[in-house]
Amino acid sequence: MSVALADLSGMVIAEQRSEVDVDTHARSALDVAAGVATRLLNRARVSPSDVRCVAAGIPAPIDAATRAIRSTTIMSDWVGLSPEKEPAELLGCRVVIANDADMGAQGELRFGAARGV
Repeated sequence: MSVALADLSGMVIAEQRSEVDVDTHARSALDVAAGVATRLLNRARVSPSDVRCVAAGIPAPIDAATRAIRSTTIMSDWVGLSPEKEPAELLGCRVVIANDADMGAQGELRFGAARGV
């Protein structure tokens, strides 16, 4: 998993990759992500109260109405968890989730090869 800290312009301030089995260990993945985010904030000397929002790209289909992972075969350990609510409680701020491929496409539109297209 990758965790990055960015400013409002999208400039990455700090980033860290961690090895965790996201598919089959949901609670561990949430704890690792929260811990890494806290370390990045401390390293960058950013107060958690200054964080406006956390965005998380999920490698699975997301139900638009419930904001839950729709698949029981992809990321099966996440069934019954709220991928927005649980991290928000750990981090103390708003969390927005989307499919990781959709987020990647949005990044290309804003910052990458598809900018201005």
